Amino acid sequence: MGLSAYPAYVESEVEWLGTIPKGWRVGKFRHLFIESAETNGTIPVGDMLSVSGYRGIETKEYDDENRKRSDADLETYRVVRVGQLAVNTMWLNYAGLGVSTFEGHMSPAYRAYWIRPQLFGRYAHHLLRSSIYVNAYTGHLTGVRPNSLQMNRNTLMGWPIVVPPLVEQAQISDYLDRETGQIDALIAQQEQLVETLTERRQAVIAQAVTRGLDPTVEFKESEVPWFGRIPTHWLTPKVSLHFDVTLGKMLDVKRPHHSDDVLLPYVRAGNVHEAGLDLDDLNEMPFSPEEASSLTLRRGDLLVVEGGAVGVNQYLEDDLSGVSFQKTVNRVRPLDQASARFLGFVLDVIRYRGVIDMLCNKSTIAHLTADKLERIVFPQPPVDEQEKIVAHLREATARTDALIDKAGEVVEVLRERRQALINSAVTGKIDVRGL
Repeated sequence: MGLSAYPAYVESEVEWLGTIPKGWRVGKFRHLFIESAETNGTIPVGDMLSVSGYRGIETKEYDDENRKRSDADLETYRVVRVGQLAVNTMWLNYAGLGVSTFEGHMSPAYRAYWIRPQLFGRYAHHLLRSSIYVNAYTGHLTGVRPNSLQMNRNTLMGWPIVVPPLVEQAQISDYLDRETGQIDALIAQQEQLVETLTERRQAVIAQAVTRGLDPTVEFKESEVPWFGRIPTHWLTPKVSLHFDVTLGKMLDVKRPHHSDDVLLPYVRAGNVHEAGLDLDDLNEMPFSPEEASSLTLRRGDLLVVEGGAVGVNQYLEDDLSGVSFQKTVNRVRPLDQASARFLGFVLDVIRYRGVIDMLCNKSTIAHLTADKLERIVFPQPPVDEQEKIVAHLREATARTDALIDKAGEVVEVLRERRQALINSAVTGKIDVRGL
């Protein structure tokens, strides 16, 4: 069933809002929200809360219990009550706010607000997190660092709030809760499909690079826990025996410029993704002639992330002569006929199994240094068998990757649909009364 517009509209007098239904009004934040100054004190209230750009206010999950703060550390933390609006003014451009369904506490840098009776809490939640509002926040944030831009208090207090009649706010909220719930369920199905396909992909890779393709082959114990038994004719060398591992150049802003410097684009960790190599936004930095000669890339190299998403790797299908790489990336180059692409599949398996995290001491900032990468022991078939395994895996993973990409596209369309529905409903572009 198609959704119609309201019978009549008036100007909101807010440029980015445009028109609103006749009978609605635009109020100011200061008249609709009351700031709460409540803090924990000696006994923390509830759990630690955080803001998700997609879900809103949620209980903070710790990947390491040692990172939890003591009660004494939490004394000044902001209390958030059920039904209050919690705001992280440094993340408004990432939808860093929401009406809480939890009782707990947040960083002192956050703010909590009671909502006046003129606003229905669920409507306020959808309105203030809508993309039309998030885009408007972004244009009014100030600061120097891109990841800590902030909205000052005066701007927030004067922020325009679309206020329909209360009955319509409830109708809009019911409609959006129902519709976004259905969309979220579909998104969850697609995300589960991606997870299942990814697990299947990893299982296929692991089987091929540790057991080979011949089901009749005899096996031996490798004495390496993460891959166990391997075909009897395979070897278990260290990476350094067959590959040169070179860490990229550090950007040194204090280095004096020399007349013979060569300006080269460079790949950084952020350009190396599981889905491929992104070369659209390469920055440049100066290299000495010696560096320009030794620190460039070519077809057949394997790029392995050193810091960040450690262990993520991409094999270079194309010649990238004239392109270098930063210190957050290791270049792995074969010294003989060993296949860097085969090694890349092996690294995928050990990363998926958590071995790289252990090598990098994941309790601290993880770094897969060239030295650590060189010491990795890997299962090595003869060169011709490596090539057959690589060909098999390229075909098998291509099929799975296509399905994963398709599921990702569906999720993107659903999220766009979700956001469009919210925008249209909270600003009155569609009339959901009576649905």
